[in-house]
Amino acid sequence: MSLDQIFDALGRADSAMQKQVRINELTNDISKIGRRCGDCDKWMKSSGCPAERNVKGRNVGPSCESIICKSFAEAGSATRRRADLTERLQGEQAS
Repeated sequence: MSLDQIFDALGRADSAMQKQVRINELTNDISKIGRRCGDCDKWMKSSGCPAERNVKGRNVGPSCESIICKSFAEAGSATRRRADLTERLQGEQAS
């Protein structure tokens, strides 16, 4: 086996590993959408979110990373993000 063949094989292995890392990251990101407070249409809206309170003119409530409550309503931006990431994941898997 020549040195060029060894480097070619290492390059292919590295590319395959990078592709798998991208697939894993996209899968992980997709699984998190809709599971956090910041993905709710009511987040940071004192009139809609049961956990938000208006204190002296400021909204005070849960962090965007908080666990969702029973009043969760997925925001359109979260739905679009899921669709975008799913499309990117399918592209990675197809290539």
